[in-house]
Amino acid sequence: AEGERGELVVTSLRDDAGPLIRYRTDDLVTFTQQPCSCGRTHGRIKVLGRKGDELLVAGRSILPKDIHPLIEEVEETQAALYQIIRTSREMDALKIRIGYNPEKLHRTETELATSLQKILASRLTVPVEVELALNSDLLKLGPPHKIPRVAKK
Repeated sequence: AEGERGELVVTSLRDDAGPLIRYRTDDLVTFTQQPCSCGRTHGRIKVLGRKGDELLVAGRSILPKDIHPLIEEVEETQAALYQIIRTSREMDALKIRIGYNPEKLHRTETELATSLQKILASRLTVPVEVELALNSDLLKLGPPHKIPRVAKK
């Protein structure tokens, strides 16, 4: 439906040698036919993320893209280093490991974790469990300056 999140599926009408019929891209998108602010009236697709990164928390679809800006709002976690701990595709609570900068910490770790839990739970409208880690420890989990956003543990 208009503006709803869904998987992009395509069919190629021009490739006789290797036609793609209902090819599933695993990209999650929204589609709109509303006129653009520039006045164009063609349909537009906005890519939201990959289907493999989506999880259902308390029946609600959650992607890393939904979490990122919320973590950036907090001074200690502005680097937005985090991992979603995915035990299965459907979970009762969002389990998330969030990196913080100890040099910017102006409260206890417990207070920071509680604050992040409240922000995420209220804005995503799902139960949230927060685990804190130092930014430097999270960066060790992947190639330089990039960590896997979704982890199994």
